[in-house]
Amino acid sequence: MHFGSASAIPQVTSPAAIKLGAQGLVLTEMAVASIQLSGFGSGSALAAWMASALKVAPQPNTFVSVAEGRVDIAAIAPATWLMSGVAADLDSIVASARVELEEVAAITELSDGRNVFLQLEGEPAATVLSKYIDIDFEGGALAPGRCASTGIH
Repeated sequence: MHFGSASAIPQVTSPAAIKLGAQGLVLTEMAVASIQLSGFGSGSALAAWMASALKVAPQPNTFVSVAEGRVDIAAIAPATWLMSGVAADLDSIVASARVELEEVAAITELSDGRNVFLQLEGEPAATVLSKYIDIDFEGGALAPGRCASTGIH
């Protein structure tokens, strides 16, 4: 199983992916940049900007990819989206519309080294994750294209 798209996002080469036991699990630290967009008020103006500028309309608890799959946008809270991906692509999206974006959303750069994106792959990934977070992976609650916030920070 693979959770999150991040397929086109370059992986950190050091440290390398870690194989976890004989279970076929691989844990990889991902090299990503992140920007949080928090819409003012109901967030409808930010949603309209996203629909116009990025040609996407993320719904609650979903993620979509833009910039040819190099940037993921996850709806993480009401009127709040987390954009993660290649730093240059994020910078170009935000820089091209900064004045317009500042009218409709708070823009928070989160790529200061305190965030770590991890990718856990392998057949038992859902079982391992279900021991630590309260999401029903096996019951289809987290189908492809869906995202969820957890209590692990």
